[in-house]
Amino acid sequence: MKIIKELNYKKFKYFFYSTDLSLNYRYNLRLKLESMNNFKRYCNLTKRKRGLCFNSSLNRLTLKSLINKGFTPGISMSKW
Repeated sequence: MKIIKELNYKKFKYFFYSTDLSLNYRYNLRLKLESMNNFKRYCNLTKRKRGLCFNSSLNRLTLKSLINKGFTPGISMSKW
């Protein structure tokens, strides 16, 4: 699972992540909501396993822009 983008909002983080690790031009992105502590824990795990962990900010305009470009967000409250 690759985290593509992440945004901060009201003490939570929204994560765009892709479960498709192949070289597709159009990713199927999902929006994930988790707490800061869980993010840091998963982030460290991701760095060890795949060396990828994006921690860049993402505002609502960027979110709309991604959706308009064909990305498909969904919301998941399940555990990592």
